[in-house]
Amino acid sequence: MKRIPTLLLAIFLLFLAVSGARAQSPPNPLTVKGLHLGMDRGAVKEVYDRFVRDQVAQRISMESEDYRDLITVDNELSSMGNKVELAYDESGLVTGITFQHRAVDILFDAAGEAPEAFVARFCQDFGLPAMEKKDQGVIVLWTLTDEAAGFKVSVDNNKNLRIQRL
Repeated sequence: MKRIPTLLLAIFLLFLAVSGARAQSPPNPLTVKGLHLGMDRGAVKEVYDRFVRDQVAQRISMESEDYRDLITVDNELSSMGNKVELAYDESGLVTGITFQHRAVDILFDAAGEAPEAFVARFCQDFGLPAMEKKDQGVIVLWTLTDEAAGFKVSVDNNKNLRIQRL
């Protein structure tokens, strides 16, 4: 009979430990087109398979290297600016995601949209505050750093979108 209260106490303490761990876990990551920082290669492959299944572009392919994957999405016969690049750390988790400008046009239906309008729409669609604009002469860069969530987002005047782990 004395074992039951001890077992109940152990279960209660385990419940508190699990609840505390959940409360301290980082907020939901910024997920863009199914991709987010911290995901593993298997999850990235699932997103790629969904791109193929949903026919997000006329041509879709994927190349993998040790610390990088390149997903090509193309509606023309081009080889420039049509990739989604994912960078990985040594444990195999995503540390950076770059959507090149043609990939942005295809995946975000942003062809013909001015960069500033794309940035405003991106922030609105993902519930982000307005990005800070820095005009560096030839390059205009919009950035947002969220230290609490552990990421930085930037978009340049060519609509290259980058999400990085801090």
